[in-house]
Amino acid sequence: IRYRAASGEPMIRTEYETPFGTLYTEQKPQPELYTNWTKEHLFKSEDDYKALLWLVKDQVAVPRYDRAAKLVSALGEDFAVRDQIPLEPLQNLISSVYMDAQAFSLEWYDNRDEILKLYDAFRELNRSIYPIVANGPLEFMNYGGNVIPAIIGKKNFAEYYVPNYNEAAEIVHRTGKLLGTHLDDNNETIMAEIASADLDYIEAYDPVFSPPLE
Repeated sequence: IRYRAASGEPMIRTEYETPFGTLYTEQKPQPELYTNWTKEHLFKSEDDYKALLWLVKDQVAVPRYDRAAKLVSALGEDFAVRDQIPLEPLQNLISSVYMDAQAFSLEWYDNRDEILKLYDAFRELNRSIYPIVANGPLEFMNYGGNVIPAIIGKKNFAEYYVPNYNEAAEIVHRTGKLLGTHLDDNNETIMAEIASADLDYIEAYDPVFSPPLE
């Protein structure tokens, strides 16, 4: 639903109907930046967990190989087109859709069991995507990204991120594809864990914030 707020700013409201109630987001379009700024996330309170879990489990991944091939053909040799596995199962909760970083941090301590139910649901959804991208026409792909080590921490990154990278890598490497992720924050605390993962590349690594490239 597109509308104008009381301030006159254009807004987009997206609603999701579930057996456990309606969830919605409120976003402000930022066309000059090719994105939207989220004003309200799906998660409003702990009463939303059943609806959120249903919403994640209701999603189905569908291949669009024709679309990918047409994009590569249309752009030509001057462009590199990569595939994309959605955000990591835990990172998906700290996104423009589900929760902001503050809500996630508080819920991680107060309602971790509910967070981990969503983590498991996202993990199963992503697992259904691994063979799709592995057999697709594109040669390399990102697995999520935009991890904030200061929020996630070293232990949680090792437990909830690296195993998912490795599981995906095992599948996509069978068809000769490359797997990477987008890590543009200060990665100093998780460098050893990044090195231990079966990733082929890091996109947007920034040595201004992180240790030198060497």
